[in-house]
Amino acid sequence: MYFEIDFAEVTAKKAATIFRHSTNLKTMLPEDTQVAAGGTEIHSSTYNLLAGDLREFESQVVPKLINRGFDCNKPTLFLSECVLIYLDSQHSDRILDWITQNIPNSGILTYEQILPDDRFGRMMIENLRNRGLELRGLHAYPTLQSTSQRFLSRGWHRAAAIDLATYHEQFVQKSELARLAKIEFLDEWEEFILLAQHYAFTFAYTSDKYPFNSMSLETA
Repeated sequence: MYFEIDFAEVTAKKAATIFRHSTNLKTMLPEDTQVAAGGTEIHSSTYNLLAGDLREFESQVVPKLINRGFDCNKPTLFLSECVLIYLDSQHSDRILDWITQNIPNSGILTYEQILPDDRFGRMMIENLRNRGLELRGLHAYPTLQSTSQRFLSRGWHRAAAIDLATYHEQFVQKSELARLAKIEFLDEWEEFILLAQHYAFTFAYTSDKYPFNSMSLETA
């Protein structure tokens, strides 16, 4: 089962896109799929799009998850693409603590910004701020080491972080990088590398049942 959580105004647009504008997406969902909560949610036996405020995770989001069949006893992978970083750390830490306490066999993969204090980092923050976006959690966990230590300090079994530049260098084939460069019209690799050094993948898991080879990832 797959659960997706976002603000109601966002989930409403996603639900409308799936059911009104994309036949291909709609046909991928099971027959029992239905639009719910005034058009802001999608419910089905395998996919659930739920409206909720992550700042009210335990009181608002968790009950919806449980109601739609979320099972804390099953292995669970959380995916967070530039989500936790936009929350004050007290709210995002509360989510991680809930996972630690309630799901004994879980993993998480995050993709977030890092390094706010160098010249590029300050420019990145200012550019986002000019668009009305505030990275509220960035200074609480600003480095690769701090992002992985965040999970270890909460009792997670293992955590590792790697910046996007290193990931491209070590794990993506040169032919694939060339293909992506053509698609994205990238001709200034120095600028891309500088940008990629300020984004990081962090992977952590709560149980020693998860096979994980850290390879050359930086670990705490």
